[in-house]
Amino acid sequence: LLSDAHNRNTGKKKKYLASFNGRNTHPIRQNLYDSLYGMNGFRINLSDRNSIGKFDERRFKKELNQSYFSICPRGYGPASFRFYESFDLGAVPVYISDEFHLPFTELIDWNKLCILIKPNEIEKIPKKLNSLLDSNNYLEMIEYGRYCSQKYFTYEFTIEYIMKTITKIQ
Repeated sequence: LLSDAHNRNTGKKKKYLASFNGRNTHPIRQNLYDSLYGMNGFRINLSDRNSIGKFDERRFKKELNQSYFSICPRGYGPASFRFYESFDLGAVPVYISDEFHLPFTELIDWNKLCILIKPNEIEKIPKKLNSLLDSNNYLEMIEYGRYCSQKYFTYEFTIEYIMKTITKIQ
């Protein structure tokens, strides 16, 4: 599944095409598990436990570092915090939701930053990810993700953005 073309385009060989570690907090996550669990190149772990321990957290970070893509299905809410963690851990997020909540849409080109997947498209994920990884777009997405993470996804920027938005409204 992970061809030599992937190594040429990314400069680094990773163990997984994509990974997900999380709790079963929404039917989309069960659908994801049913569709991709055991598929070559995918590491999918779905837990029914109520809490995530230190071991789970270490496994999440390790597997995400070893993945080209981070699968970020919605949970209780329409988004997932793992979406933002993906940028810092060097993976392109694959945001799966029935409704997308993306901040700073006037500043960020989200199509250059992540892959947006509706629940009825989950079975198309392997083909989409392999195509993207074989293109030069993957590296551009990684670079743009790091840029956005450092520029926009900070406490300081968020406070400044909120203050400017409030000032405009008044």
